[in-house]
Amino acid sequence: MVVGSITPTSAVATITPPTKGRPWSSYSLTLCLRGTQSCNTTACAAVASANSPTNCSLTELSMGTSYTLTVGARRSDGTQSPDSEPAQFTTPVYP
Repeated sequence: MVVGSITPTSAVATITPPTKGRPWSSYSLTLCLRGTQSCNTTACAAVASANSPTNCSLTELSMGTSYTLTVGARRSDGTQSPDSEPAQFTTPVYP
């Protein structure tokens, strides 16, 4: 997973699907304020092609804030992969 297109209030997580356990139908994204237990979890639908990356928008972020993001893939039967390694990023402040 790569987090990019970071603005003061949004970012995009590009998720490459895990190779084991396909097909994946959605992703569970857990976004935490870095260094805290304050987290929100949201879902993002996987793209139709099992080998294609999925872009998931992260919105309503706070400017100048550090976040940690983990992602788990989910199949339509509810089975979920282990969470990804965490990705850390910080939103900028307006100039």
